[in-house]
Amino acid sequence: MEERTVAKRRRISKKKLKEPDEFISTAARILLWIGQNWRLILIGIVIGGLVAFSIVFWRIRMKKRDLEALNSFHRASELLSAAEDPSSKDYQEALDEFERVRGEYPHTDAGQLAQLQLGQGFLESKRYDKAVEIYRTFLDGNPGESLYRLIALQNLGYAYEGQGDYQSALDSFQGLVELGESFLQPWGYLSVGRCYEKLGKREEALNIYRIFLEKFPDSTMALMVKHKIGALGESSDQAKTAE
Repeated sequence: MEERTVAKRRRISKKKLKEPDEFISTAARILLWIGQNWRLILIGIVIGGLVAFSIVFWRIRMKKRDLEALNSFHRASELLSAAEDPSSKDYQEALDEFERVRGEYPHTDAGQLAQLQLGQGFLESKRYDKAVEIYRTFLDGNPGESLYRLIALQNLGYAYEGQGDYQSALDSFQGLVELGESFLQPWGYLSVGRCYEKLGKREEALNIYRIFLEKFPDSTMALMVKHKIGALGESSDQAKTAE
């Protein structure tokens, strides 16, 4: 019995003695590989460090760029606020500054806002062709649903109306309606109805105004829309009688 116990102990001891040998052997192989490939390892460390530094530097630079764009936008806004007349020199200087911000910082929030404000400036100064150009460019470069896109669609419609192009204005306002629920959607329906009226399409206008009352019965514009429906209904009845 004692012989078996001694033999067992001997076997365990041999196994335990073998484990450190294997560990040492594995560690030795790792050290050997490192020694043979130290240049590649060093290059990898350097490249990794450069990439990390580049990312940090890029983020710092982008934050600085965003701040510069925002400051420039605020300066342009102050110039616009100080200008009393859209035909004045100060007003044009403000628009020029918005144009500069848009060109130098195209992918920043300030750059997008500058583009929208530039279009608004052209609208107020009745340069409708320039406003159409600005808003179409904005919409082409900023797909997707967003507050900025809603504003651009609405103002593009106003610019087309200013040109007397009521069909294009209608298309723009319909796009505003189709974007879904938003605080501008009621104005989209009203604008669509107004364009149908100007195009002489009374039945279409009546239908839109009725939809407006169904969707927004508590709107402050509801009473005005009811009067429009009454007036258009009478006009439509008179036209049918005349026929």
